[in-house]
Amino acid sequence: MDKKNTKFRWFRSRNEQKTTESDETQNKTPNTGAEPADYESYLAGCTASTYSGFILETRYTRDKFPENYAEQFQTIIDTCRQVFMVSNIHYFITRANQAGGKFVCYLNFDNNNIRVITEFVKQLLYNNTNYIDFNIFYASGTDSPEEVKAELDFLLNMPPYSLIFGYNKKIRGFYFKDCELSDAVINPAPLAISLKENRIEDAINFLIEEKEIFDKIIHTDLRYSYRRIYDFLIDAYLTLMDFYRNPEMPGPEYSENFEGYLSEFEDAAHFIDKLCEDLQDYADKYPAFRMQSMESDLIRNAMDYIKEHIASVTLQDVATHFNVSYAHLSRLFKKNTRMNFTDYVADIKLDLATELLKETNLNIADISGRLGYNSPSYFLNKFKDRYKVTPSVYRKKYFIENGKG
Repeated sequence: MDKKNTKFRWFRSRNEQKTTESDETQNKTPNTGAEPADYESYLAGCTASTYSGFILETRYTRDKFPENYAEQFQTIIDTCRQVFMVSNIHYFITRANQAGGKFVCYLNFDNNNIRVITEFVKQLLYNNTNYIDFNIFYASGTDSPEEVKAELDFLLNMPPYSLIFGYNKKIRGFYFKDCELSDAVINPAPLAISLKENRIEDAINFLIEEKEIFDKIIHTDLRYSYRRIYDFLIDAYLTLMDFYRNPEMPGPEYSENFEGYLSEFEDAAHFIDKLCEDLQDYADKYPAFRMQSMESDLIRNAMDYIKEHIASVTLQDVATHFNVSYAHLSRLFKKNTRMNFTDYVADIKLDLATELLKETNLNIADISGRLGYNSPSYFLNKFKDRYKVTPSVYRKKYFIENGKG
């Protein structure tokens, strides 16, 4: 037995039993054989004046968790009971997480300050566990078992997002609820557009800018929905996975198991660093790619011109403006966008239509005219073909989903 576990053993109550191997395999961690396997059952049969609790998420930084893993968490409770001189602190191993760790739910039925208890637990973990990353998410005290259960249920859905903000922190549950109310959005579209136009440098710069947002979220009062951040990471990962599947210039192979891949990193910032590194290596690997980048500069400028003159733009207008031949521009456009000019303009019109629906109060007829459609009915049909709903329904749905309805 090593020195740290010996120190842990010193705190064990003489009246408590050791956790057996069979208990651990059944995801139960009894101290006297009386505690149930899930916190919901315990709350349903308990009466107290004050309820609070916290979720402890752990991730072992070696190949597997130590054999005495469950015993270590039992010791945490034994120690809390002795130090705070209470018996109404209980815990339950609830489930495994994607990173190979576990979520443990602790319940407290005394008037002790949950912040003090969790700070004490945090110090125990720092001092007495080997190779384990952890986060503590705590629910505030309440006189209602339903309220503490609701907050603990909410927190049990949050721990996977530890991969966004890192480990070894103690965070109040209401912080996450405040964040989820934020309407701030990280839009992954610029990444896809940059890669589609072979602008790898722009793609890298975009990812670096988004990584800076993660740092601000962690170290300032900036609020973003962690769920939306997580969705952005998935979108970025899948976008790059698709980009690297170019048969003529294949890139690194990404695993289909996004969560497993993400769990290999300390936090989202290091994950973004890896995506940027892969992109830079990819650009350096293919000399022909630099020539494509030069061609894409012309196409990017042409695309900006198209948006500025969307109502009446033609391929000849663009060719004349940039002093290139009609045929050469047509060929470059197809090569770099995988679309002919006409299809691209039609596609951009619908993209701009969604922006106008979300960001302005223009009616459907005005939007149709601004984008150069022959009639509002023709615009409506084209919009519905692509988005499966009418422009009015699209706008209403957007406002409702973003709390603006």
